[in-house]
Amino acid sequence: DVPKLKERYKKKAVRLRYLDVVLNSLQQMRKYRHPRILKILEIAEKKPEIGFSSEPFDKFFSSQISDQHPMDVAYISYQVAEVLAFLSNEARIAYLGLIPSSVLLDDQLSVKLTQFQWSSTIDSLGNVTPSQTYEQLFGEFADVSAKAPEMLKKGSKITSAADVFLFGMFVFEAFTGHKFYDSDDPETILTTLATKHAQIKGESKIPADFLPLLSLCLSPDPDERPTITSILQHQAYQSMQLKSLRYIDIMLTKNPSDKFAFYKGLSKKIDEFSPSIQRIKLLPTLVNECIGDVRFAPVLLGAIFQISVK
Repeated sequence: DVPKLKERYKKKAVRLRYLDVVLNSLQQMRKYRHPRILKILEIAEKKPEIGFSSEPFDKFFSSQISDQHPMDVAYISYQVAEVLAFLSNEARIAYLGLIPSSVLLDDQLSVKLTQFQWSSTIDSLGNVTPSQTYEQLFGEFADVSAKAPEMLKKGSKITSAADVFLFGMFVFEAFTGHKFYDSDDPETILTTLATKHAQIKGESKIPADFLPLLSLCLSPDPDERPTITSILQHQAYQSMQLKSLRYIDIMLTKNPSDKFAFYKGLSKKIDEFSPSIQRIKLLPTLVNECIGDVRFAPVLLGAIFQISVK
């Protein structure tokens, strides 16, 4: 990647500053243990040929964004909200870098969050203290599409609500296929923000359940945005399908009788899941369950064949 880096940044000093951003991201990611954060195993920190090894992942969400079923977007965005809640409530940091390319997916649509270069600490009042990397390099290397309005105003106070706005922009783009901001110019963005916010309700590709949530998340006023925790509890994320997928994600903690009752109900609702979730998430789970305990076969074989013939 060194030739590509030289092509992108002609000056050596700029390349070295960019590598500082990358190294900071990797070092920050190693600090936090969460199943939705990409696990960094090793880092080679000698510039300019830095490198790292990580747990495996299947694809970048950004490469699939135009082909996502609304149910897939709901499931993926819920996982993103889960890890943002962990970072805000437990790690006490603001992520400040959510864009489609910062989200990786494994082979079962499970999220792996990356790009922690701008993460900064949150105090007890929810105010963000920008990190040294953020202070020195954010303006030079950060994407304008990954900035809440308050992040576009020099010297403006930043709170944990900035991550909520970025989450809203992420979900908006995932559903619609286009960015929330129409411009790369900060002044233009700020002067047209109220109009853009009012237009959210007219986006036909956003499911009706998500329109109120996105209107709140993308409020120009940080004080009017919901918390990450309340986002997880929002009605948009309470569908039968999403509850079922969350149950599958914690399946190892359930006893056989609970799982049997769950699978019995699930087998009658297979068609209510998106084709990709049926194929990528449900089918491997059901097959592995039958292999691990043949007592589940009478309940699951019908669903397995139903998915397989599509």
